[in-house]
Amino acid sequence: MRILSNSKKNIVCLSSWYPSEKQPFLGNFIQRQIELLGTKYAIQFVQTLAVSNQKTIEVTHVICNNYTEITATYPAVRSKLLKKYYQTKALKKALHTIVQPDLLLTYIFLPKIWQFLLLKKQLNIPWIHIEQGSYFRKEIQSNWNILQRFWIKKAYQQVDTLLAASDFLARDMKVVDPTRTIKRVKNHIDTKLFSYKAKEIRTITHFLHVSTLDKQTKNPKGMFDAMQLLSETTSAFLFTIVSDEPTHEWESYVTKLGIAKNVRFIAPQKWEQLPAFYHEADAFILNSIYETFSIVLAEAWATGTPTISTSVGIAFNAPEFLGLHVESNNTESLAAALLTFIATKDQYDTAKISDYAQQYNAELVLTELESEIDQLITT
Repeated sequence: MRILSNSKKNIVCLSSWYPSEKQPFLGNFIQRQIELLGTKYAIQFVQTLAVSNQKTIEVTHVICNNYTEITATYPAVRSKLLKKYYQTKALKKALHTIVQPDLLLTYIFLPKIWQFLLLKKQLNIPWIHIEQGSYFRKEIQSNWNILQRFWIKKAYQQVDTLLAASDFLARDMKVVDPTRTIKRVKNHIDTKLFSYKAKEIRTITHFLHVSTLDKQTKNPKGMFDAMQLLSETTSAFLFTIVSDEPTHEWESYVTKLGIAKNVRFIAPQKWEQLPAFYHEADAFILNSIYETFSIVLAEAWATGTPTISTSVGIAFNAPEFLGLHVESNNTESLAAALLTFIATKDQYDTAKISDYAQQYNAELVLTELESEIDQLITT
């Protein structure tokens, strides 16, 4: 481990979610937060990756936007015990190459929590953890295995500052230890990119959804079923889905429902291309069973787009002027809200909605993060 003279304080970061060649969108919002923190701190992001046909452990350093990415690759193996052995060796080898950090910052406990605990022990420095994982929902938390439960309870004891992405998530995290203090910190969006634009008055109502269409959390079937119910009353609507995962199954499903002419599927988009879809939409739909934050809600509001959402993530206890709330896992509730929105869409103050979303701009979120970090880093 190296020690350098640097005016910036050094932070070593790890995350269970992070974009990769196979999953380029996984944890991209975490990567953006790391880039944001890199404007104030010297960030070293450490990750371990299995590589096929590799015989040894190799460590590489890549200079990214505002931070250094340190990747320790190890031989891909099938044995879980051997995999854990290689990951541990790779992580320790990566540690020998980093600049002595002042703080450990981690994101999303599972599945890499054991690596976080290892670094806390090895480095013996203050530790901040920011949680974004949906595995704290009651039905999943009750199915944690013994090792997961042990690790998370141990992390609760050792982490200096525990942060949650929303009040909705913090409520469920409290179940692990009701006495543990859990603070809130927002995710940020680019409010200059996702800027306000007044809505056009159109006879056809445009609805938008952006996600992976994951069946476990996003409840896509419920959205399409609600659209089918809506079609029994009116055909004057268009539902656009932008997804970074394959949509063949859902394209077949909407054809089966007889609403293919009302639904369009858009291939994965770069971040800078997304605002145009929000600007075109009259309302954004979020039908999730669970969300820890939901970046897409903040993006929608920033563009002045009302939302029709279940009460999850930052939609939990959100002001009524932002849109309509629907019951979770209730197709009829969503269908009724769609009809209500069509009848009242011209009553929304879209500029007021955009103003509300300014709390998620990068500068404000960075200030919140700095406040938590600087309390732990000594001068």
